[in-house]
Amino acid sequence: MTEAKVMLAVFAVDGWIHAELAAHLIQSFLTQSRAATLTFITGNRPVAHARNHAAGEFLNTDCEWLVMVDHDTVPPANFLEIVPMMEADGKFIAGLPYPFMPGCEGAYPYPAFALGWFEAPGKLRASNSLPSGWSTGYDFLGGGSLIVHRSVFERVSKPYFKTIIDDAEVRDIDTEMLPDSAAEDLYFTWKAKGAGFELWTHSDFVCNHYKTIPLLAVMGMLQSVSTPDPALV
Repeated sequence: MTEAKVMLAVFAVDGWIHAELAAHLIQSFLTQSRAATLTFITGNRPVAHARNHAAGEFLNTDCEWLVMVDHDTVPPANFLEIVPMMEADGKFIAGLPYPFMPGCEGAYPYPAFALGWFEAPGKLRASNSLPSGWSTGYDFLGGGSLIVHRSVFERVSKPYFKTIIDDAEVRDIDTEMLPDSAAEDLYFTWKAKGAGFELWTHSDFVCNHYKTIPLLAVMGMLQSVSTPDPALV
């Protein structure tokens, strides 16, 4: 049986990618056996436009899987191994877990994983821990490292990715739970869930996310502190 082809889209909208990501891309292509193509999305702004461009380019190929990785997100070197795992289990969309700062979405001012739930219209809760192995039941996934089967794009209406700016934004009826300012990845994954696709992640493929410091390290430090030191209070 012929293995389904993969298109790996790396978003380098400012013309660069993290050096560790570059090393992992080389290693993954040297060690994986299935046919794969690599494309760099550069100079496309805003980010929603870049992601829609990648989706359109993907749909014009014979690839079955689109793997999207942002320039500042570093998955483990074996991250493409998740594709055959998804095929074997009948999973169609998954986000590799990576830390982000949900405080900018009005949640809390420390890193959490870029996946979670909408607790009420406009109110999201990001997860700061992961069950072992596969987990699902999420309302949104972050787009920093996202694996999507072709069938998802074939079922979800266009635009696939859209950034909602404020209350004045014209909304689709299936996105009323999104915050007044919602990034394009929340928009797409929430629509995918509404189209009947379960949103998955896997704890063996945690990515780092580089800002001025690696947020995964900050997460680890915060989670290691169970009670405050009285001397520091």
